[in-house]
Amino acid sequence: MEYANREIYINYNKKVICGSTIVLLFIYKNQYCILYAGDSRVYQYRGSLWKLLTIDETWENQIDLSVWQKKDLKNPNYGKLVNAIGVRGNMQCRILTGQLKRKDSFLLCTDGLYKFCSDRYLKLCMKKSRRIMHLEDICQKMLDRVYGNGAGDNISFIVVKVKKDLT
Repeated sequence: MEYANREIYINYNKKVICGSTIVLLFIYKNQYCILYAGDSRVYQYRGSLWKLLTIDETWENQIDLSVWQKKDLKNPNYGKLVNAIGVRGNMQCRILTGQLKRKDSFLLCTDGLYKFCSDRYLKLCMKKSRRIMHLEDICQKMLDRVYGNGAGDNISFIVVKVKKDLT
Protein backbone atom coordinates (compact mmCIF):
# COMPACT_ATOMS: atom_id res chain seq x y z
CA MET A 1 0.00 0.00 0.00
CA GLU A 2 2.85 2.38 0.76
CA TYR A 3 4.32 1.74 -2.68
CA ALA A 4 0.98 2.41 -4.39
CA ASN A 5 0.51 5.56 -2.30
CA ARG A 6 3.95 6.87 -3.22
CA GLU A 7 3.54 6.08 -6.94
CA ILE A 8 0.15 7.77 -7.19
CA TYR A 9 1.29 10.78 -5.16
CA ILE A 10 4.53 11.33 -7.11
CA ASN A 11 3.37 10.49 -10.63
CA TYR A 12 -0.27 11.57 -10.84
CA ASN A 13 -0.81 14.51 -8.49
CA LYS A 14 0.47 17.19 -10.86
CA LYS A 15 -2.43 19.54 -11.63
CA VAL A 16 -5.32 17.80 -9.87
CA ILE A 17 -5.57 15.70 -6.76
CA CYS A 18 -5.56 12.02 -7.65
CA GLY A 19 -6.14 9.09 -5.34
CA SER A 20 -7.97 5.86 -4.75
CA THR A 21 -10.07 4.47 -1.96
CA ILE A 22 -8.99 1.12 -0.58
CA VAL A 23 -10.30 -1.50 1.79
CA LEU A 24 -8.47 -4.67 2.81
CA LEU A 25 -9.61 -7.58 4.96
CA PHE A 26 -6.96 -9.84 6.48
CA ILE A 27 -8.05 -13.06 8.17
CA TYR A 28 -5.76 -15.11 10.38
CA LYS A 29 -7.09 -17.98 12.46
CA ASN A 30 -9.93 -16.49 14.52
CA GLN A 31 -9.01 -12.82 13.99
CA TYR A 32 -9.66 -10.25 11.30
CA CYS A 33 -8.01 -6.94 10.52
CA ILE A 34 -9.41 -4.25 8.24
CA LEU A 35 -7.32 -1.46 6.72
CA TYR A 36 -9.06 1.28 4.79
CA ALA A 37 -8.79 4.78 3.40
CA GLY A 38 -11.63 6.71 1.79
CA ASP A 39 -15.23 5.65 1.43
CA SER A 40 -14.95 1.99 0.45
CA ARG A 41 -16.80 -0.04 3.05
CA VAL A 42 -16.80 -3.29 4.99
CA TYR A 43 -20.09 -4.68 6.26
CA GLN A 44 -20.32 -7.67 8.59
CA TYR A 45 -23.22 -10.10 8.78
CA ARG A 46 -23.12 -12.09 12.03
CA GLY A 47 -26.11 -14.11 13.15
CA SER A 48 -28.96 -11.76 12.28
CA LEU A 49 -26.91 -8.59 12.84
CA TRP A 50 -25.93 -6.49 9.79
CA LYS A 51 -23.31 -3.92 10.70
CA LEU A 52 -21.25 -1.34 8.85
CA LEU A 53 -17.76 -1.65 10.34
CA THR A 54 -16.03 1.23 8.55
CA ILE A 55 -16.70 4.96 8.58
CA ASP A 56 -16.69 6.82 5.26
CA GLU A 57 -13.79 9.26 5.29
CA THR A 58 -15.82 12.11 3.87
CA TRP A 59 -16.14 15.76 4.84
CA GLU A 60 -19.31 15.33 6.89
CA ASN A 61 -17.81 12.52 8.99
CA GLN A 62 -14.88 14.55 10.29
CA ILE A 63 -14.97 14.71 14.07
CA ASP A 64 -14.22 18.43 14.29
CA LEU A 65 -17.43 19.52 12.54
CA SER A 66 -20.46 20.71 14.45
CA VAL A 67 -23.73 18.78 14.29
CA TRP A 68 -25.38 21.40 12.07
CA GLN A 69 -22.42 21.33 9.64
CA LYS A 70 -22.65 17.54 9.33
CA LYS A 71 -26.33 17.77 8.37
CA ASP A 72 -25.83 20.53 5.78
CA LEU A 73 -26.51 18.52 2.61
CA LYS A 74 -26.15 21.66 0.47
CA ASN A 75 -22.58 22.33 1.58
CA PRO A 76 -20.27 21.98 -1.46
CA ASN A 77 -17.93 19.78 0.60
CA TYR A 78 -20.66 17.30 1.54
CA GLY A 79 -19.67 13.82 0.32
CA LYS A 80 -16.13 14.80 -0.64
CA LEU A 81 -13.36 12.44 0.36
CA VAL A 82 -10.92 13.68 2.99
CA ASN A 83 -8.60 10.68 2.71
CA ALA A 84 -7.51 8.22 0.02
CA ILE A 85 -4.39 6.43 -1.14
CA GLY A 86 -2.13 8.79 -3.11
CA VAL A 87 -3.47 12.16 -1.98
CA ARG A 88 -0.55 12.90 0.36
CA GLY A 89 3.06 11.76 0.68
CA ASN A 90 2.54 9.88 3.92
CA MET A 91 -0.20 7.28 3.76
CA GLN A 92 -2.92 7.33 6.39
CA CYS A 93 -5.17 4.29 6.88
CA ARG A 94 -7.65 3.39 9.55
CA ILE A 95 -7.29 -0.01 11.18
CA LEU A 96 -10.00 -2.16 12.77
CA THR A 97 -9.58 -5.58 14.35
CA GLY A 98 -11.96 -8.16 15.72
CA GLN A 99 -12.69 -11.78 16.47
CA LEU A 100 -14.11 -14.03 13.78
CA LYS A 101 -16.99 -16.35 14.44
CA ARG A 102 -18.16 -19.32 12.42
CA LYS A 103 -20.58 -18.28 9.67
CA ASP A 104 -19.51 -14.62 9.72
CA SER A 105 -19.85 -12.95 6.33
CA PHE A 106 -18.23 -9.76 5.10
CA LEU A 107 -19.08 -7.50 2.17
CA LEU A 108 -16.24 -5.26 0.97
CA CYS A 109 -17.42 -2.69 -1.56
CA THR A 110 -16.93 0.66 -3.24
CA ASP A 111 -19.51 3.41 -3.38
CA GLY A 112 -20.47 2.14 -6.83
CA LEU A 113 -22.36 -0.62 -4.99
CA TYR A 114 -23.73 0.92 -1.80
CA LYS A 115 -24.93 4.15 -3.39
CA PHE A 116 -27.18 2.16 -5.72
CA CYS A 117 -28.37 -0.57 -3.31
CA SER A 118 -30.02 0.13 0.01
CA ASP A 119 -28.55 -1.31 3.20
CA ARG A 120 -31.74 -3.31 3.54
CA TYR A 121 -31.24 -4.90 0.10
CA LEU A 122 -27.57 -5.68 0.78
CA LYS A 123 -28.51 -7.32 4.09
CA LEU A 124 -31.19 -9.39 2.35
CA CYS A 125 -28.69 -10.59 -0.25
CA MET A 126 -26.17 -11.54 2.43
CA LYS A 127 -28.87 -13.37 4.37
CA LYS A 128 -29.86 -15.33 1.26
CA SER A 129 -26.23 -16.19 0.55
CA ARG A 130 -26.06 -17.87 3.92
CA ARG A 131 -29.09 -20.12 3.43
CA ILE A 132 -30.39 -20.32 -0.10
CA MET A 133 -28.29 -19.00 -2.93
CA HIS A 134 -24.74 -19.45 -4.16
CA LEU A 135 -22.38 -16.51 -3.83
CA GLU A 136 -22.15 -16.10 -7.60
CA ASP A 137 -25.93 -15.76 -7.85
CA ILE A 138 -26.04 -13.25 -4.99
CA CYS A 139 -23.28 -11.17 -6.57
CA GLN A 140 -25.13 -11.18 -9.88
CA LYS A 141 -28.34 -10.04 -8.14
CA MET A 142 -26.47 -7.13 -6.58
CA LEU A 143 -24.92 -6.18 -9.93
CA ASP A 144 -28.30 -6.35 -11.63
CA ARG A 145 -29.77 -4.05 -8.97
CA VAL A 146 -26.90 -1.57 -9.31
CA TYR A 147 -27.15 -1.41 -13.10
CA GLY A 148 -30.95 -1.27 -12.90
CA ASN A 149 -30.66 1.75 -10.61
CA GLY A 150 -28.49 3.60 -13.13
CA ALA A 151 -25.01 3.18 -11.68
CA GLY A 152 -22.56 5.64 -13.14
CA ASP A 153 -19.54 4.87 -10.98
CA ASN A 154 -17.20 1.93 -10.93
CA ILE A 155 -18.48 -1.11 -9.05
CA SER A 156 -16.18 -3.31 -7.03
CA PHE A 157 -17.17 -5.71 -4.30
CA ILE A 158 -16.34 -9.07 -2.81
CA VAL A 159 -18.23 -11.31 -0.41
CA VAL A 160 -16.24 -13.30 2.16
CA LYS A 161 -17.84 -16.15 4.10
CA VAL A 162 -16.30 -17.91 7.09
CA LYS A 163 -17.26 -21.56 6.90
CA LYS A 164 -14.92 -23.46 9.17
CA ASP A 165 -14.89 -23.72 12.91
CA LEU A 166 -12.19 -21.33 14.13
CA THR A 167 -11.25 -22.93 17.42
